[in-house]
Amino acid sequence: MWLYVNIRNNDNIPAALSFFVLGCTISVFSALTINSFTKISLHTIAAGGLVTGMTYILYNFSYGHLDVAIPSLQTQFRMSDRLILMMILLVAGAVGASRLYLKAHKENEIYGGYLVGIISQMIAIRIFF
Repeated sequence: MWLYVNIRNNDNIPAALSFFVLGCTISVFSALTINSFTKISLHTIAAGGLVTGMTYILYNFSYGHLDVAIPSLQTQFRMSDRLILMMILLVAGAVGASRLYLKAHKENEIYGGYLVGIISQMIAIRIFF
């Protein structure tokens, strides 16, 4: 929460980062409250929030590609933002699958985590924009 309070009115911090930090703050406090009564996966809260936040950022603050420079090779390559989103979705799915594989959580705990992460970022979007 302290991080969000410090960056919310800073003109040097992009709005995309500010809303994302707000969503992370909301998800942390939601997880603290919910986990007092039942168990949900903190890993999938983070994965759901990442997918939602990056989807919003890519569709509202992106130019369709990302240029990545590699100074040591004196080259640069262009990566599609849709490819980045697909990679994030795969990572989020792998997080949930690994929690199930390790038997650390049940399915409803995994789905609950994704749901809390998604809703937290959506609340942050509504508050911030």
